[in-house]
Amino acid sequence: GQLIEPDQKYAKKDILDMFARRMSSVVVDPAGTVIPNLTADEVNADETDRLPIYLLKDANGAVTAYCFPISGKGLWSTVKGYLALDSDLNTVRGITFYSHGETPGLGGEISKDWFIENFVGKKILDTNGSLVGITIEKGKLRADTKGKEHKVDGISGATLTGKGINEFLMGDLERFNPYFTILRNKVHNEVIS
Repeated sequence: GQLIEPDQKYAKKDILDMFARRMSSVVVDPAGTVIPNLTADEVNADETDRLPIYLLKDANGAVTAYCFPISGKGLWSTVKGYLALDSDLNTVRGITFYSHGETPGLGGEISKDWFIENFVGKKILDTNGSLVGITIEKGKLRADTKGKEHKVDGISGATLTGKGINEFLMGDLERFNPYFTILRNKVHNEVIS
């Protein structure tokens, strides 16, 4: 699955060619309908009526991941990032927070590998297919925590940063979910046919 393997060396031209072959994008409206003749690069990530989604494809052209911008208020700043879902449109493939002004050593830990790796493999849908999102808990999850597949460990001393991320992450998932629901229904209907 990765676009570029970490141990490999590539020339800039090779990277750009690989990116062009393996990455594409769509822009959708709030109802989840694709807006034709528009790419994500032509849209500001903060827009509410045109939502950019990046698609990662395998060598055969099948979509393996969907990536979209997330942003909102942390404790001290606007936090910006991206969330990627696997092709099942349920499993988190990754998350990154690339811009924030949270306190170093506290809320600033949101951009550290140990924190963002907590999200990988988590589910945004419950067993009924309803959107439940991912919640940053206060402190470390216990072995007997119910719903662990939808929760990640919190950051000590950064409860309010976590609360802010919980709110905007769920809001962004709700904004993009109409498109993902259309895709899930399409796959479901193809399986039944």
